[in-house]
Amino acid sequence: MSKFLADNPFVWVTVIDPGPGEQFLGLHDEVEHVDFIPVFLEKDDALKCYHFMARDPKRKYEVQAMSYLELSQTAKANGFLVFLLDGDGRVIERQAPAGN
Repeated sequence: MSKFLADNPFVWVTVIDPGPGEQFLGLHDEVEHVDFIPVFLEKDDALKCYHFMARDPKRKYEVQAMSYLELSQTAKANGFLVFLLDGDGRVIERQAPAGN
């Protein structure tokens, strides 16, 4: 597990269409050609970056706290990495998703 997540196993993530059938906001890194889910240690950081992320105006988005392990397993199952970002959108750490 990440050294940043060792003391706090929860992260903040953007959820698309909260409720049944919800999804996590995923992005694509054009330089490294990988798909990733951006996560944050603090809600305020997630909200600051939320406004800079591409979104479909026809969908509802919500920042939520969730278990890093649960998110990581979902990311792995869907071919995504997990990137821990700071409040300015800079990557702090790249995480290969945890296994089951």
